[in-house]
Amino acid sequence: MADTGALSTPEVFATLDRMRAEGAAPTVRESELEVPAGLLRALAEGESAVGGEALANDLQAPALRMSPELRRRLDELEELDARAMISGSGPTIVALARTSGHDDGAESSRVLAAQLRERGLCAVACTIG
Repeated sequence: MADTGALSTPEVFATLDRMRAEGAAPTVRESELEVPAGLLRALAEGESAVGGEALANDLQAPALRMSPELRRRLDELEELDARAMISGSGPTIVALARTSGHDDGAESSRVLAAQLRERGLCAVACTIG
């Protein structure tokens, strides 16, 4: 899903630096830069719900500070039972549809994308695996 407002990547990184200096965003330690094995396994096996809960984006907080209206989009996706986060420096948002039962994620993704398009948003369904 893409929002209409553009964000400058260098400005988002500069905002992150300021937020870290203020203590409003954590400083990442080198040991935290490794991708957890559980996340790699979940993504390789197509378990988007498990993998999605382990995803994080250091640039989300500064993007939200610069473009607070993105919070409304994230909340909207959570209301539709999706795990949502800012992609990169924004304003694009990625959402992982939560699955249940025999759904491999493809149907949940299609339903979520259709719900977003009904709301006038740009959305494409993709599957992992």
